[in-house]
Amino acid sequence: MSHLVETMAYVDATPWHCLGNRLSAKQSIEVWAQQSGISFEIKETPVRFITESAGGLGAVMSFPEQKVLFRSDTNAPLSVVSQRYQVVQPREILEFYRDLTEISGFELETAGVLEGFMYRMKTLSERRVKSHEAMNYFLRVFTDPATTATGLTNERAIKKVQELYDGQGKGAELVSSKSTAFGLLNAITQYVDHERRAKSADHRLESAWFGQGANLKQKALDQALLMAN
Repeated sequence: MSHLVETMAYVDATPWHCLGNRLSAKQSIEVWAQQSGISFEIKETPVRFITESAGGLGAVMSFPEQKVLFRSDTNAPLSVVSQRYQVVQPREILEFYRDLTEISGFELETAGVLEGFMYRMKTLSERRVKSHEAMNYFLRVFTDPATTATGLTNERAIKKVQELYDGQGKGAELVSSKSTAFGLLNAITQYVDHERRAKSADHRLESAWFGQGANLKQKALDQALLMAN
């Protein structure tokens, strides 16, 4: 896993791979963005190519169905995606935690950039999903292989994530999410982070980060990537 880490920041104990910038506690979102390496923006440009021509450089042509995503700070290419792909800026992801850290008293422990993350999300957003595939996906995620019965809790969970996926979830109507494997993963993520029954919001958050919720989200990602491949 360490070979996938491009940049990161952390607090407290040094990670086992010894990579990243160590920060003192209670840093602002702005400091985290800078020190973790995610202060850049994702830019886009049309795909262009040069035609071969004897005795000349050839003509510059464009391919309108696709676009190139690249970093604003280094101009390093990230991926080639379809025109319908909706970009989520790294800073938007980090901003999600602002209220949690500044108002609710939580603290960030690590943030950074993983190599290949953009490619995997692009792959999921371009994998179209049929209705029966969506139901089979939710059954695989919520079924415990150690038991043959799903139980009432799982039935309720499946019904809820199906509703989120079908349009009630945040961003469910975006082109990148609607009827795609990315949309399936987003539905599970919203369910675990915001909808799942818990004793309190704090218990739900702890589970989403470190407990059963985190395991469920990892299983959802694994199953989505299997579907895309």
